[in-house]
Amino acid sequence: MSILTFHSEDGSMKHHRLAQALKKADVSKIAKEAEIARKSGKIKESGKAGVTDDLVYKFKEVADWLLIAVLGWEDESRRGFVQSDSLSSKVSTHETKLESVAIETWKLANTHTIKFHQKYKDIPVYGAQVNVEIDEENELLAINSAIGIPIDIDENPKIKSNELKDLIQKMTKRDLKKSVFKSTLYYYFDSTQSQDKENKPQAGQWRLVYLVENQIDKTNVCQVFESMQEMVDYVIDAHTGELVSKLPRVKTIR
Repeated sequence: MSILTFHSEDGSMKHHRLAQALKKADVSKIAKEAEIARKSGKIKESGKAGVTDDLVYKFKEVADWLLIAVLGWEDESRRGFVQSDSLSSKVSTHETKLESVAIETWKLANTHTIKFHQKYKDIPVYGAQVNVEIDEENELLAINSAIGIPIDIDENPKIKSNELKDLIQKMTKRDLKKSVFKSTLYYYFDSTQSQDKENKPQAGQWRLVYLVENQIDKTNVCQVFESMQEMVDYVIDAHTGELVSKLPRVKTIR
């Protein structure tokens, strides 16, 4: 992952097209519309618009210019920019894109935050996102981003999604009859040490994986005192079927 931060107090914004796109999108107006929708019951979480095609469409131009800005930050030398490596030499904006997934309003600060998730070759990148904070006048205040470029990874999974339950069953040796699995394909950075083609140690590697959400079909009060299965989501390598990681979930007992 490449981490980058920017704040308006640390320097002027170089990419005027992004600033223009933010004003054109009129984020403040969209945020107010989201608040009205929340009060009417269409949106349950206060101040946040859910992932919708409409939201993606409204911030399409912002996302395009934002990506160009993020990929070009290495030309900046101003205080306030933190960057782990250069991305622009590794990827083009045709391969990766940002999609707006939420907008949050912070009433005390009188600001709005637009959240974008990254996709690479139309597959989401796990943990990769860009947050853009603006004021009531749609002026840019800050950018925080974490972008990943999983180059040289085959985007075509060899493991089919309908094979996952059997694979997890064999690996965990658990009774999964009451489990309902929802799988999503991701690019995922495995931070454990690995080896390259020449068997040289590497500090992690990119993988194409299934993130398999483990859900319980039914849970009743009588089962509270019984031995309950491990509540985790599984990260399965989509090429080898290997268990890459277990991500803990918070289980609510009703």
